[in-house]
Amino acid sequence: AEYLLWLVKGPFCNEKIIVWTTNSNAFRHLQSPTVGAVLATALGNELVTIGFTGSHGNFVDSKSGDTVAIPPPIAGSLEAQFEEDTDFSLIDLRRSPVSEILMNVCSWRFMHYQSVNFPLTGSFDLMIHANTVTPTLKEIHSRPISDMADRSQQKVA
Repeated sequence: AEYLLWLVKGPFCNEKIIVWTTNSNAFRHLQSPTVGAVLATALGNELVTIGFTGSHGNFVDSKSGDTVAIPPPIAGSLEAQFEEDTDFSLIDLRRSPVSEILMNVCSWRFMHYQSVNFPLTGSFDLMIHANTVTPTLKEIHSRPISDMADRSQQKVA
């Protein structure tokens, strides 16, 4: 979080930055400080956090590396609210009518597609739901930090 704040206030000041992370890091309100919670405190409404969830398919377990089937949605959960024939949905949790409706939906998928029971509203600004989730089989390489350092020196110069 501190490094991202440095980027936002330094070399990438006045630019939009997209950071792709897990729900547990993007989450705004946990007892322990998460990246999302620290950034939300520092940036306020300038920060938009997006959670991701799905109803069916598979995911790669981060601990074992195995491909695992996503269990069926629990009745009454956020995921169970979506129509089977809707591939993707975007929910703006900041909108009053939506947040009021979802205030009573406390069951939703958090880490490893396991259901948790705490309010969704206030946790993220937006939620993307995919009816069917399929893991990528390609290796994904993140951009080397040296590339960012080179860019930050160019911006300052």
